[in-house]
Amino acid sequence: MRKICGILIAMVVLSAVIPGSAVSASPMFSEKKEKIKKDVLDENIIVLRGKWGFKGDKEPDGDFAGKIIPKNRFFVFKGIFNVTNSSYGDVKGRVFGVLRHGFFNGIVKGANGERSKVIGLYKLDRERKIFKIRWMTFHDAGWALAKITSGKQ
Repeated sequence: MRKICGILIAMVVLSAVIPGSAVSASPMFSEKKEKIKKDVLDENIIVLRGKWGFKGDKEPDGDFAGKIIPKNRFFVFKGIFNVTNSSYGDVKGRVFGVLRHGFFNGIVKGANGERSKVIGLYKLDRERKIFKIRWMTFHDAGWALAKITSGKQ
């Protein structure tokens, strides 16, 4: 009788422990799915290198480089720029913005910490591997042209 009671108690304990362990194991599977999803997104990242200039100039005033990262319903642009024109001196900064439906909304952050909003219209041509943008800040306007150096084609 004691053996039968011991076996029944062991079965009850195991029946309570096994579903609990299955529930705690499910996050491991979702983490793997998220990792696979992230790897797929990394293949879709577009890397750019190009020149930029002010409106009315055909000569470039600096260089820029950046990445276009796809999110759910939009793209995020993260990049850096510098000024090669000697009249401005050695100026470097960062650009961050959102690309959606042909429009660019972002922020330009200079080396000394000043921030300026920037907006623009962009065109991404994956066949010719070219990224074009017409941008404006409160005081300036200009253009940028970049070559797509990597990303899913």
